Amino acid sequence: MKQAIEKLLRTAWQEHRGQSLGAILGFILSVSMLLFGFWRTFFVVFCVLIGLWIGMKVDRGEDVLQNLRNFKFNEFHRWK
Repeated sequence: MKQAIEKLLRTAWQEHRGQSLGAILGFILSVSMLLFGFWRTFFVVFCVLIGLWIGMKVDRGEDVLQNLRNFKFNEFHRWK
């Protein structure tokens, strides 16, 4: 029985990786909403997405700190 379940899961992951990942993430998201509430879960997901965005910028070789400095500087002078 254990081997059959392992084979099923392995096959599902290999042939339907996107669907499997989506189901896992949906399950985790729904359980966290039930346990912690919508806004706390939203905050965590938001922070994860910001971290992912920053990580993608770093992987591309962009200077994230300089971009933030430029953004702050430009926003400050826009309101003067």
